[in-house]
Amino acid sequence: PFRAAYKNSGEPIASVLNAGFKWKVSGRTSAFLESEMSPGIPYSLRSGLEYVSAADFSLRLGVSNTYLPVSFGTGFRVRNIIIDLSASYHLQLGTTMSVSLIYSRK
Repeated sequence: PFRAAYKNSGEPIASVLNAGFKWKVSGRTSAFLESEMSPGIPYSLRSGLEYVSAADFSLRLGVSNTYLPVSFGTGFRVRNIIIDLSASYHLQLGTTMSVSLIYSRK
């Protein structure tokens, strides 16, 4: 990331640099690693595992070195609808739950 600003106001422009990769451990298991840099925010490193069963059901686990150190979730597909459920733990705020509903034409 770099520090840039608007020409007339000197207001900083936000910049974020992300890099990551996915490693297919086996036919149904994948590992993920991502790093993120942004001015004024501590360097972030995240990793995760995902297991996908034959029945369109997945389990996920993630860890990070930032304010949300642990997260986990599950997802499943019912015809054209994907439902994801997840939870993460914040050091000061506690547990946060999330639900995602996705419609796919495939």
